[in-house]
Amino acid sequence: MMKDSEIINKNVSDNLVFERVDDFRVDADLNVPIQQLDYSDPMTDYYVDCEGDSYKVKKLYALVEKDEPFLVPIAGLSLRDKIWNGCTMLQLALHVKKCMNANVDEYPILLDWNGDLADGRHRLIKALCEGRKHILCKRLFVKPDPCIKYDPREF
Repeated sequence: MMKDSEIINKNVSDNLVFERVDDFRVDADLNVPIQQLDYSDPMTDYYVDCEGDSYKVKKLYALVEKDEPFLVPIAGLSLRDKIWNGCTMLQLALHVKKCMNANVDEYPILLDWNGDLADGRHRLIKALCEGRKHILCKRLFVKPDPCIKYDPREF
């Protein structure tokens, strides 16, 4: 396999040469450049509840920081949400990679005050794929003030 700093692919048909850049790497099997699967800090994410209000995930975890995680049956969780709508294959690959690398045993998922999944989709998907019956969880019982309040008049 070529090193990242080397030329990673030469397209013979149009004589283009792709050189290593920060957002590309070579796929060892296909020998073609694919975008580097980058991971943003999940604590910078936002959760949008069923009413359209937005919350910083970091803020929500701070509210349950001292709570002990508990095991929840996966069968008791709602899996009806449509997620990653309109993803390109590359964007979906990023999510699949995040699912594969998710730490199900160390980081609990987070349920909101309604019992909906506020954070942990990649961990939950990994647990489902592994055939687990339970997953570690923390739950909010009180709805905090949103970081961004949904206003239907704006739409």
